Amino acid sequence: MVNLLCEARFKADGFSKQYYVGKGFKINDNWQISAGADFLDSKADPTDNFENYQRMTASIRSKRKAYYGLIL
Repeated sequence: MVNLLCEARFKADGFSKQYYVGKGFKINDNWQISAGADFLDSKADPTDNFENYQRMTASIRSKRKAYYGLIL
């Protein structure tokens, strides 16, 4: 198993902050797996708790090359 690039990002503006981290792994020449997670803290109106929210998401993705038919 070969490690691929690790990635981290941070994004901020006047209303929100977002953090992301992800990592990919090369299992073999035909198969890669990637995983990532992020956290968002949104404050559309800092004085109104009903307009603000936080969100966490995560994902795992797989990419695999498939070969069909006969290889001569």
